[in-house]
Amino acid sequence: MRNHFLTPVLRQQFTLFYRFGYTFVPDALLIPFEGAIQQSQKDELLKLLSQITPFEYDEEYVILHLQQEGELKPGNTKFEIQQLTTVYPLSKHAKLSISQKIDDRIVLGEPLFESSLAIAEEFIIKQECLKGIEALWEIYLDEATDKDQVLALIGPEKIFHGLDLRSKGKKASELEDEEYWAYLLTYERYDYFPKERIGYFFDAGQLFAYSKEIAFEGSKLHNLLTQLFSLNQKLNFEKIVEKIENDPLAAGYKSKSQFGELKLYVLAPLFLFLKEEIRNAESFTAIKGSPAFSYAKTTFPLEFKAAIILLGAFFKFKTFYDEYYNILNLDIYQAQPQLPAVKAFFKAPEIDTKRLNGNEKEESLINKDLTEGKEIDEATPTASVPQQMEHQVISINTATEIGQTTQQFTEHTISADDVRMQEQTLTPELEILKEDRTVKKALLKERGKSVSPKTKKESRVGKIKTIEQLDLTFAGSARELNQSDVQSGVPIIVTEASESIQQETLLGKEQKVKPASKTDKKKSEKQPSINSAKKGQMSKATDKNDSILGETLELVTVPEPRSNSQNE
Repeated sequence: MRNHFLTPVLRQQFTLFYRFGYTFVPDALLIPFEGAIQQSQKDELLKLLSQITPFEYDEEYVILHLQQEGELKPGNTKFEIQQLTTVYPLSKHAKLSISQKIDDRIVLGEPLFESSLAIAEEFIIKQECLKGIEALWEIYLDEATDKDQVLALIGPEKIFHGLDLRSKGKKASELEDEEYWAYLLTYERYDYFPKERIGYFFDAGQLFAYSKEIAFEGSKLHNLLTQLFSLNQKLNFEKIVEKIENDPLAAGYKSKSQFGELKLYVLAPLFLFLKEEIRNAESFTAIKGSPAFSYAKTTFPLEFKAAIILLGAFFKFKTFYDEYYNILNLDIYQAQPQLPAVKAFFKAPEIDTKRLNGNEKEESLINKDLTEGKEIDEATPTASVPQQMEHQVISINTATEIGQTTQQFTEHTISADDVRMQEQTLTPELEILKEDRTVKKALLKERGKSVSPKTKKESRVGKIKTIEQLDLTFAGSARELNQSDVQSGVPIIVTEASESIQQETLLGKEQKVKPASKTDKKKSEKQPSINSAKKGQMSKATDKNDSILGETLELVTVPEPRSNSQNE
């Protein structure tokens, strides 16, 4: 069954979706629907738009119509570009703007969600106002803790309503039957009032008259302010408030300019004054040093706090966030301590401990740290061969899977004594890369020989040619081959850093190891060459699958063993 979904995504995510051909969408952001898009889907989309990253412009989001076969699995759902049916912009304006910025082959759908867009934008604006209040309070009143109480005294919804009227272009002179806060937040000076501080008291008288639907010019308050200005144009804020509170001409205005505990005849001119200061300030923090600011903050603390709340909502968070972040000194502004490095942790897979000869003793060649799942350093070798053993042994690797992404090898050991006893039964075809210098030295030393170290070469593991009777599995450990194993003709791949040594007979006559030194060549003249005796039985491994570690594979035949007298 084919299911249909709507999901809001940032336009940048859609661009990347189109570029890479797929995207992931969390289940919580998928709105299922059948057939036509109903109002219930629009309501659900509105809810989602209020819970995701806010946006400033309507072209920053698009709505995708996606299809999916079968039921969704929990978590993030991957959608291919072929599953995208329609791209809906949020508005007609957004459609026009987006169409000019994307592939012209893409046909945008009609903006079905424009009615919901206004509600989503309203929610974002309210959050902007609240964050603006929080930021400006932190800048000017960081020590005060009664922000919520003062905000509740005014009423956040009254503030939002006044700002909404302002955003729609309403002027204070045009309002009717609105609360005082709507007149205050929509007011701008259009009359000729003095530019000095007393001019803000004229403004307060004018918007009061608007709220009461009376004329301000010719009123008692207007006459009082005119007299004060004519006497002293530089009259400060404190003197003007004192006159209003004590002069009989302002008694009626004073009595009607109360809102609970707030003195509106102080709050209104203070708000209008600080609004102009903030508009013209290069730094909001610098305003804190002005005498008028300090006077108002200390003399009228409640009205000052109310003015800060109104100003924070009026200018919104976008105005203050930069300076607000400086005060907070965000963590991302400073270098943080480096997180501790994550150590490599490897736990070896379970190992098949089945033995070939029933011997219960197992000599592991895998690093103990790995088999126990301990934390290890990346430089720590993953396997090691014991340098001293009870018997001289030859370390061999049998490749179980050639050319696989993960090459697995089984390491075996055979006793040198067993080798000498069973040399005549060994198959003449041996694949070898590198001689085990440690083992050869031990064997030659037993015969009274010495081996001088020469330049090391890198080792290579070749492909095993035949496995007749052994069922070799990945054991990850060293095992001993019993006599029956040796007799079965299992070819041995010797792995170790190869070194050229003096040409000597190791396991019997006619054995020759390549490459040989000049001295070795002279000695080998006395012995039949394996190339002449067994032509066609020695070859180089040239197949890439025969090159796991990048070395050359050679076959050496071990012929009939010498007698003890010959060896000596």
